[in-house]
Amino acid sequence: MKEIFGLGVHPAGLLNHPRNFSKINAFTIGYVRELPWLGWDGLGIGADITLHDTSQDLVEYYGSPKSYHVFLRWHPSRVAPVHIH
Repeated sequence: MKEIFGLGVHPAGLLNHPRNFSKINAFTIGYVRELPWLGWDGLGIGADITLHDTSQDLVEYYGSPKSYHVFLRWHPSRVAPVHIH
């Protein structure tokens, strides 16, 4: 859960105005599958989904209570290169 300042506008010069907080709760789960048979070291395909719940004042900005991603991931070889000096 994360608390953020509300999106309301406060009048200028008002020092003791109430502070509104908005709440965001999110849960993400995902998976990546390595693809070594393609001959590319460190290549994988993955997906994730996030479910979230927000305060009523953020519904307009967050829209649907879920989002998802499908992606390719590449990382360099885990074997460190040899340095000769």
